[in-house]
Amino acid sequence: MERAASLKTSLLLPLLMLGVLWVPALLVPAHSFAQASGAERVLVLVAAAESQITAPTNEQVRNAWMGLPVKINGQLLEPLRNLAEPMADEVFLQKVMFMARRRYERNVISQVFHFGGTLPRRVDERDQLTIMLRNNPGGISYMWTEATGDLPGVKILAELWRGTVD
Repeated sequence: MERAASLKTSLLLPLLMLGVLWVPALLVPAHSFAQASGAERVLVLVAAAESQITAPTNEQVRNAWMGLPVKINGQLLEPLRNLAEPMADEVFLQKVMFMARRRYERNVISQVFHFGGTLPRRVDERDQLTIMLRNNPGGISYMWTEATGDLPGVKILAELWRGTVD
């Protein structure tokens, strides 16, 4: 009897693990998943093509996403958090901001609450992100470099990170 239960558990555990690993893969868009298997990816900072913003320093990027006011060429930066590309958002937080998602969210809320500033706007759809960038001269965001090719009216300001995503 114990052996049968043990056998069921040993057979179900790998299936459960496959299910756990498989479900998140379904949540990632097909174009992101195809690129994620060890190929080199480049995360870039973008703005509207007509924007007067030039490439900010790493410190300016971090400060902007922490809700602090940052000006470049007289233009106040307004960061847009790209939640349309979950892997790009994760890489941005980990490799550019040097924080896990939960820690970042706690820190930015605390920063804005204690010292003032503005929380970065969260954008869930790529089309919405493009429109917000084009309609806002101070708008900046991040995305994979291959995603910028088919976005008219958007320019690359800087490379934020280059590497492989597992």
